[in-house]
Amino acid sequence: MADADNSEMRSDALRAAFASRELDKLLELLDEEVMWRGLQQPNGDTPLCRGRAEVREVFAEYIARGHTGDPLIVGEAGDSVVVDPRPEPAAPGPCTRCSPSAARGSP
Repeated sequence: MADADNSEMRSDALRAAFASRELDKLLELLDEEVMWRGLQQPNGDTPLCRGRAEVREVFAEYIARGHTGDPLIVGEAGDSVVVDPRPEPAAPGPCTRCSPSAARGSP
């Protein structure tokens, strides 16, 4: 039961951080050594961030380009969380919600 309680608390904290739209609130929830797989970019690259600093860099660039999102937690297992970022504006291509981001190592 403790795992379920921890998972629910982690989900609630992530949802609150997403709703706040404050990058620092989200980053402080991530483990220092977090691994974060982002959305495929128009050039075909898919960001794979290792550590908070790399996550900050990718997110800050995304925000600076005028993008936002409405993230939704779609799954959790152990220390991994899968988030559908629901980007706004929607990512180009036939499937705008097919590439959930995954973070591993969240406290």
